Amino acid sequence: MNTTLSPLLPLKETIAERRKPAISRREDVAFLRSTVATVLFVAIVLTLFCVFFGFHIVKGSDMFPSLADGDLALCYRTNDFKKNDIVFYEADGETHCGRVVAKGGDKIRISEGGTFTVNGTVQESEIIYPTYPRTFDGDYSAEVPEGMVFILGDFRTEAKDSRDCGFISVDDIGKKVITIIRHRKF
Repeated sequence: MNTTLSPLLPLKETIAERRKPAISRREDVAFLRSTVATVLFVAIVLTLFCVFFGFHIVKGSDMFPSLADGDLALCYRTNDFKKNDIVFYEADGETHCGRVVAKGGDKIRISEGGTFTVNGTVQESEIIYPTYPRTFDGDYSAEVPEGMVFILGDFRTEAKDSRDCGFISVDDIGKKVITIIRHRKF
């Protein structure tokens, strides 16, 4: 039986030799397609990440001890803010970091003695610094307008926040902090 197939053996070898470049080109095209698909996928994911998420470096000590100068924060863009969300916002031409403590419609009061209330409820949390009004004429009371928020820094005695720049428009809030990646300079 081998003797009858032996005349076809050189023909099979010739066909196999001629197919090698075509098979090699097919493998190259498949590799190129998978590489282009991978690069395209990474580019789309990176673009979506940059549009909806981002990193922000904390500058200053407004949020000390929660956040320190040089900390790296992972953030995302949203217009839905809740009380106690830490956000980056624009005020007086600068980017600041602070905590949303009251939203539109809430009534706030900061007493001379350092008591902070929202809608008549004393706001007690892990914030260790008392909240004093910036003016020394007595208590500060206001109602937060709709579409605005009242933001305080955690370092309440030194932070620049809504007590200095007034209510912050929701449109001026750039990013909401998801998590902190510690990168402190000390």
